[in-house]
Amino acid sequence: MVFDGKHIVVIGGSAGIGKTTALNLAERGATLTIVGRNELRLSETLNELKVQNPNKVHLGYISDLVDYAAVKSLVAQLESIDGIVYSAGIQKIAPLQFIHETDFEVVQFVNSFAPFYIIRDLMKSKKIHNGGSIVFVSSISGPRIGAKGLISYSTSK
Repeated sequence: MVFDGKHIVVIGGSAGIGKTTALNLAERGATLTIVGRNELRLSETLNELKVQNPNKVHLGYISDLVDYAAVKSLVAQLESIDGIVYSAGIQKIAPLQFIHETDFEVVQFVNSFAPFYIIRDLMKSKKIHNGGSIVFVSSISGPRIGAKGLISYSTSK
């Protein structure tokens, strides 16, 4: 298979596009480390992966990447990898005049800054193999669609 022997990290891999990506990568032979902030959804995803291939061991980490301390902790836990998919994203829905500074900053950190810091720190610690792949999942909400109440999300994507 295409990803046999490859270790891929999927951040945001317990729901949505990240989960679908994780299941597809595993189906193609990858060994995965799934990172999510919801323990129940992460457990469900790992169980689905186990059903898909009972002989493959995939890892899961709970992490809510809302600040640099969480990024550092995650990077410290990760082993050498062949690729990473950053599919995590959060949104705080509110009209601009009602968005609290802290909410805006957390959305920006999780959606924009955390992926940069994770890749930078993985590269500094030489944990991404030469030729490894880095994928950031974006959103059409960034460049094309301006929806009411999604200013913090749209500007982060």
